[in-house]
Formats: sequence, structure tokens, C-alpha cells
Amino acid sequence: MSGPSKTPGEDRGRCYGDDGAVPTFDILKSLEIFLSVTDTGSMTVASRRLGITQSAISQQIKLLEADLGTPLFDRQSRPLRLTMAGITLHQRAARLILDAKETWTCTRQASEVLLPHLRLALLSTVATPLVPAVMAAAYRKEISVQTISIMRGISRNHTQDLINREIDVAITSDALYEHESIERHELVQESFILLLPRGTDLRGRDLRTIASRLPFLRYTSRTQSGQLIERHFRRLRLDIAPNFLFEAPDDLIAGVAAGYGWSVITPTQLAYSLTDVASVEVARFPSPGLSRSITLITRRGEFPNIAAQLASVCRRVLRDDVLPRVNAFLPDIPDSFCLADEMPAADMLVP
Repeated sequence: MSGPSKTPGEDRGRCYGDDGAVPTFDILKSLEIFLSVTDTGSMTVASRRLGITQSAISQQIKLLEADLGTPLFDRQSRPLRLTMAGITLHQRAARLILDAKETWTCTRQASEVLLPHLRLALLSTVATPLVPAVMAAAYRKEISVQTISIMRGISRNHTQDLINREIDVAITSDALYEHESIERHELVQESFILLLPRGTDLRGRDLRTIASRLPFLRYTSRTQSGQLIERHFRRLRLDIAPNFLFEAPDDLIAGVAAGYGWSVITPTQLAYSLTDVASVEVARFPSPGLSRSITLITRRGEFPNIAAQLASVCRRVLRDDVLPRVNAFLPDIPDSFCLADEMPAADMLVP
């Protein structure tokens, strides 16, 4: 016995997956994905650029085609070629997205109602001083939100979550410069330093000499710091393999303090993870130096006022609380921690 008949267009905008589930159709998200596939000529390349799976890309394109009732790509061609309908949509899609974002922004700015909820992720190394300040600012309505979820962790997870819309704002060491859709507020640039066990008498020595005397302790490649250090050593053609790898600054610094090796860290990682300053020695990183930036990032056009408010709170804490603490830990390296408003324009980007 046949089931009830469907009215024309009843399944329009739906694309069933292998498990029978109906994915959510977001017209703006689908248009952004469509533009990325068009620009790259490949769903595989677009998935890498957007940080989502190729399956999700394909599903959203199918949903968009189902909603429009026409194919947008000639799938027999490589690279993918637009149909006439696809060309027509491509000519208008970018303007549609920009208009929607501008409308969203203007509506938020015109409203006196606070944003109901904000999802904020922070680097673990700056979470300790920033979290109480953000809470106090929200309580005093310096930040236009009603409630905030605060998460900490590593930059790699936060940037992926931001792209996937699982968080709204991230304070991170990966500013996603390859993504044009990201709004950035520079906070601080800090130089990496050498961390040595007390009494090793290796200050002022080059990296090869230090590595020949002591085991090397390093962050894992899952962390932004680990990736930066690894790339820097490759540029210098230094074959220094780590004996131990860590994800948390507390563990790495504890290993150095216990005398198990030396490491490369940043001032903020040291200032909020080291309990006994007498247990280690610090030294300037040999030339050429290595640095990283800490940046507040969000999706462009979605939270401009709130992002600026958060950045203002963060800069105040970094200036009034973090900078004095770093200087106390590193009196001989006073230029290792530079606030964004004191940085020359050429120094704002990390290579």
C-alpha cells in the first residue's frame, strides 16, 4: 500500500544522508561554501580551506541545488565548472552574504537588548589573569552580553571550533590570517625565551651546544607553540629532536625545574606556570629570535561591538597585571613582552 502522496516541493531543501538524517539547511553557510568551491574549483580544496569535511561540503551544495531546483556545477568536468545557473548565483552570492552580515550588524547595534549568550575560548596560558577580568566586566555590563561560556585549551582546537561555529570568540596564538572572514584584535606579541635548569651554566651558549649537553623538552605539534618551534629549528637547519613532549606549560616547566632538560617557552607560559623562580634559569633566545602574537578573533561582522569591548578588557589586564608579572620574572629581558598598542605596524604579524 502506497504512502500518502507528497505535494510538489515538499522535499525541497532537504538532502538525506546515509543514516536518513536531514541536515540543517543554512542559506548563508551554503552560499559561503558554494563560493569557496567555485573559487578553488574543488570540493576537496574548499574543505581544507574552510576546515570542514568534504562530505559536509557536498551535502551543503546538494541542499543549495535542491532549494534552487537546478544543478549549479557540471560534475563531469575537472576542475568543476559552473552551469549557467551557477554562474548567475556566483555573480550575486558574495553581495548577498555581505548584505546579510551588514544587516545583522546594524540590527545588533540598533538593539538595546544584550546578546543572550557568548561562547568564549581562551589560551590556557592567559586564562588565569583574563577569566576573572572578563567575568567582572560582564557583571558591570562593560561587555554587552547576558551570559558567557568560558572555555580554555590550545589554539588548534579553538580556531577549528570558531570556523565550525561552536564558539563565538577566541583569544588565541593562531590568528587565522589565511581566512578573510575573520576579524582580528591584536593583543600582545611575546618573544620565546630559553628555559634552563638551575646551575647548568649554559646561558649565552648557542642552541647546538645546549642541545649537546642537555635533553630537549618541547611542546607537542598539536600546540601552536610546538609548531612554531619546530618550523624555526628547520629554518635554522637544526636537528634537535625532543626527548620529551608536553601539551601543558605546567608539565614542561616542571620537567625543566626538576633538571630533566631545557626548553623554549614564552613569557606568559612561564609567568603563570612556574611556582619557584629559583629552580630555573632564563636566557634570551639566540638570534634570529622567535615570537608569537596573541590575538582576539571572531567571525567578521557578527560581534563587532562585543569583540572590541572584550579586546579593551584584555588589553587592560595585559598592561596592568600580566606585564608587571612578566617583568618580575624576566628582569633581564624587558622587551620579551610587547603590548599591541606599543608594537610597530610591521611587527603585528607572526611569520
